[in-house]
Amino acid sequence: MTIQKKQKGVVLVISLIMLLVITLIGVSAVKMSTLDTQVAGNSIYSALVFQGAESALGKVLSDKDLSNVDTAASARNLVIDVPADYFNPAEAVSAGATLNSKATIQFDGVLDSPVLNNVANSSEFNYQIFRVIADSKLSSSSARDVHTDGRAVQIPKQ
Repeated sequence: MTIQKKQKGVVLVISLIMLLVITLIGVSAVKMSTLDTQVAGNSIYSALVFQGAESALGKVLSDKDLSNVDTAASARNLVIDVPADYFNPAEAVSAGATLNSKATIQFDGVLDSPVLNNVANSSEFNYQIFRVIADSKLSSSSARDVHTDGRAVQIPKQ
């Protein structure tokens, strides 16, 4: 009976402290996994909008269809919005999200002669220079990417 009188509940206090430490480790592990999931999702969104902007540039500057560049060539000094139906339908991604792309073509000027290997060459042609700006957005997120590319269209000198 003398053994029971010496016990003061130390085991209970130590076990409660250990339980608290294990709980804190568990909560921090859950928070870290949630953050990792968000980072992975944002990485996927970033890749989607990057590819969307590149795809829009490729479509507008395709050698098979230069109608948008031709429209911009006939309306110098203007910024031409590529018609929205050119990119429709918007690409469905997942969970109701859609990837929406748009593009504009801007006339940047006329170059008298082409530049080859950093040397200007004389030619019987001028070159109209256009800047194509493609913008891609993912609905239901703030993911967005803008890409720019150029195009030179050969025209006879006047």
